[in-house]
Amino acid sequence: MSPTVERLASRQPESIGQRLCDQARRHGDRTLLITPEVSLTYAEMESTACRVAHGFQQFGIAKSDVVCQMMPNCDAVIINWMALAKLGAINAPLNYEFRGDALSRVINLTEAKILVLDESFSFAIADIAEDLSHLETIIFRSCDAQIGKDPRLERFTTLMLDELHLSEPAPDLAEIHFSDPAMLMFTSGTTGYSKAVEFSHRYALTWASEYIEHWELNENDVIYSASPLFHADASLLAFLSALLLGSRAVIMPRFSVSQFWNQVREHRVSVATLLAPIPLFLFNQPKRCDDSQNPLRMITTAPMPSFWRDFEQRFNVKLVTAFGQTEVGHPIVAQIHEPHRDNTTGKPCRHFEVCIVDEWDEMVPSGVVGEILVRPKRAFTTMTGYYKDPQATSEASRNL
Repeated sequence: MSPTVERLASRQPESIGQRLCDQARRHGDRTLLITPEVSLTYAEMESTACRVAHGFQQFGIAKSDVVCQMMPNCDAVIINWMALAKLGAINAPLNYEFRGDALSRVINLTEAKILVLDESFSFAIADIAEDLSHLETIIFRSCDAQIGKDPRLERFTTLMLDELHLSEPAPDLAEIHFSDPAMLMFTSGTTGYSKAVEFSHRYALTWASEYIEHWELNENDVIYSASPLFHADASLLAFLSALLLGSRAVIMPRFSVSQFWNQVREHRVSVATLLAPIPLFLFNQPKRCDDSQNPLRMITTAPMPSFWRDFEQRFNVKLVTAFGQTEVGHPIVAQIHEPHRDNTTGKPCRHFEVCIVDEWDEMVPSGVVGEILVRPKRAFTTMTGYYKDPQATSEASRNL
């Protein structure tokens, strides 16, 4: 039986940094994170996060301060996130596809004074350097002394990320309440400007806990994601779920059709989160005699592909789906022990109230198209709001 949300969320205090500390005490020698560059145990993640937290403190980062990160998937993104969580600071991983006005707007919105930057994105920041009204310091991931020499970046203090790792004293940890903000995730901006969704510590932990409960994950599972770490799939559903379970997360920098099954077999992956259209890419590959010989038991994906039956049979894996978004998590989920029904997403999760309404918020009869409304049954288990955007926050909620 998988742990329930209540059992996973019952330990106090409900903070991400404390949860890492607790799990490091229990499972210190177990592997927590695998990337192409490194493999880190729970104890190594805890000790490194503490050093980096102290390093951030040396640069004035304290509770409620925002630190932006613009990096591809790598261990540093997660280590920095854990370090900031211990300080009660806010991790803001940026969509590294943003450029120009879209990028300067989200950085200025956070009022972050520090940006952790991969050298490959230096040009994107240099292009908007004059528009960044709050940024003071850029911490480069690279150890290359030539990085950051673009004259347009001379207005910023620059240093290398390794310098934060040199801090030895333990950081002064903040007292963190479950309602305190832990991270910002930015919407894609498909319906307007990108908004920053504020996650409390409880929301992040609860979403990961619900993922574990829905799909009955356990400590023996190895969870894979190649989604960007600025997306919930990699950060919450893969890494944070693994952390809560005492299991391991395999985070790849990008998805590779040709390497996916090799990676699954090499790392004994049992659960993978694959956004559409990745299942289609895999299904379109030439068939092999060993397609069904792999350790994968479940793939979570959305939406469910029409060829799901053939996919399951060919690869000997179960496909499951859910409906959700950054603001509310997964209020509707498929039933893992029931066969999938075509053109459906699932049933309301027991942790939410869900209804379909007309323009006056009156419930519509079965079969009538309407708007989906969601309400959590537990406080701070959806977004706190859109960061520094009270108008958009107000527009997202009404009638409780």
